[in-house]
Amino acid sequence: MDKELSLCTVLDYYLDNVIANIPELAICMHSKGLVRGYKLVETRQIPYMSGTGSPLFDVQDVMNCIVEASRFLPLSSIPEGMQPFDLLSTEDDVIDALLDNALQLLKQSKADLELKRKVKGELALTYLVWAVDIANNMSSLNVAPSKARENEALKIFNKALSLYSELSDQKQVASTHYQVASFYSRMISSTLRSEKEIDDRGDKSTSTLTSRMEIARRHYEKALDYFGAVEVGKTFVLIHQELADLHILGGRLEGIEHALLILLNTYEAFNLASAKDSKFEKEALATLARDVVAKVKAVLHQLIRLSSGGRGPGSTNVHTKSKKLEMFKKMYKEVIYYDGYSAGSIVPILGTLRGMYTL
Repeated sequence: MDKELSLCTVLDYYLDNVIANIPELAICMHSKGLVRGYKLVETRQIPYMSGTGSPLFDVQDVMNCIVEASRFLPLSSIPEGMQPFDLLSTEDDVIDALLDNALQLLKQSKADLELKRKVKGELALTYLVWAVDIANNMSSLNVAPSKARENEALKIFNKALSLYSELSDQKQVASTHYQVASFYSRMISSTLRSEKEIDDRGDKSTSTLTSRMEIARRHYEKALDYFGAVEVGKTFVLIHQELADLHILGGRLEGIEHALLILLNTYEAFNLASAKDSKFEKEALATLARDVVAKVKAVLHQLIRLSSGGRGPGSTNVHTKSKKLEMFKKMYKEVIYYDGYSAGSIVPILGTLRGMYTL
C-alpha cells in the first residue's frame, strides 16, 4: 500500500467483513508498482489500519448506527432472526425501503431533538457507506458503468448529502461532495479504459465524458469550500491530486498546464502542516508528498514534450510556446533529483516552483 486509506475505505472493509462474517482482511503491500508481500489483518483490527494506534472510527458507533435506525423500523418489516448488519447485505431496494421508512418514522417520532439529530446522522452515515460500497464495486469492474447503476449510486449519495445538509454538518457535507467527485472521476477513468478507440466513441460518449468531468469538478470545488478553508490538510492534497488527474485526462496542453498549477497549490497544506506540532498530521502528509512530487515531475515531462512538438490541439502561439518550454525545462531541472520523502522538505521545492511559474 503506497497510499493512505480514507475513513470511508476502511469502514467499507470493516462492514464487508462483518456482514459476510469474514475473520481477516488480506492486504497487498506494494511500492512503486511492485508487490512487496501480503499481510493479514484481523477484522477487529481493521479500524486501526491507520497505524497510529488509535481507531479511525468507533466500532460501537457503527453498531449504534444500524441499531438506532432499526428502532424506527416496524418490527414486522424485519425478518425474524435478522441482525442489524444483515440489513446492509440484502437487496438494494429492500435497504432503500427500510431506510426511507426509518426516516419517515423518525419525523413522526416524539423523541427529543438531540436523539433525532443523532439518529439522522447515523442514517446519513449508513447512506454514505452504502453509496461508497456501490461506487467501489463499480470501479473494480473493467467495463464502463451502466447508467442505471450510476444513477442508483448517485441517488444514495444525494440522500446522505441531503441529511448532512439538514444537520448543517459542514465537514460531512464536504466529505460527501468529495466522495461523489471521486466516484465520477473513477467512472471517467473506467469509461476511457473500456473505450480505447476514440473513433468508436462518437459524439454522444464524448459529450457524456465532458459532462461527467464538469460534474466532478463542481463537487471537488464544493468539497474545497470546507477542506480548502476550514481544515486544510490531507484531504485538501487528495482533492488537488484527483483534480489534476482529471485535467490531465484530456491530453491537451492547457489542461495539463492547469494540472501543474493545481499540484503546486498543495503547497498551502504542506506549509501549514510544517508549522504545526502535530506528528500525526506530518506523517499523514509524508506519503502524499512523494506522490505530489512524482506527479509534478510527470506533468512537467508531458508539458516539455507537448511544447516541443508542432502546433497540436490547444497549442498557443509560437513565441508564447517557446517561452513556456524554457520555463518548464527550468522547473523540471529544479525538481528532477528531488525525492519528496519528507512532508516538511516539500515546502521549499513547491515554493520555488510556484515562484518560477510565470504566465
